[in-house]
Amino acid sequence: MESEIGKGTVFKVELPAFDALFLIVDDNEAHRKIIKETIEGICRADFVEAENGEDALIKLAQITPNAIITDLNMPVMDGFTFIQNVRKRREFDSVPILATTSIDVSPAAETGVQTNAPDHKADYFFIKPVVNTDLSAIVKKVLTSMSIPVRQETGGEKI
Repeated sequence: MESEIGKGTVFKVELPAFDALFLIVDDNEAHRKIIKETIEGICRADFVEAENGEDALIKLAQITPNAIITDLNMPVMDGFTFIQNVRKRREFDSVPILATTSIDVSPAAETGVQTNAPDHKADYFFIKPVVNTDLSAIVKKVLTSMSIPVRQETGGEKI
């Protein structure tokens, strides 16, 4: 704020430099980094990171992300339990959840993530290694559905 007697006051407001906020939950820092880099190629984004589901739930008490990307196989609280807890909270009903895993997922387990009761369900599911172009396509779809601007060019690195 700048003020000068007889001339008035000027207020300066700084708006956030991002269009979307993502919560990335993965115990592997390298995976979180690659996911962030992929999303940064799609839109102006900000990120909150968590190493497990318990840490992510604590962070969700302070933020409402546009989307959540979570690993399923993590220590302390796994992604299945995390998703179940998020789905119980009405304030996150419209927040899409993208689940990734490197564990051996049988068709029955994958179906469980996709079609179980709504409080257990991820909106999208990826088996690692996730190809960035696959992740990019889903993130673009999610952002477009929320009228958030997206860029068109992305890479093809695997995570």
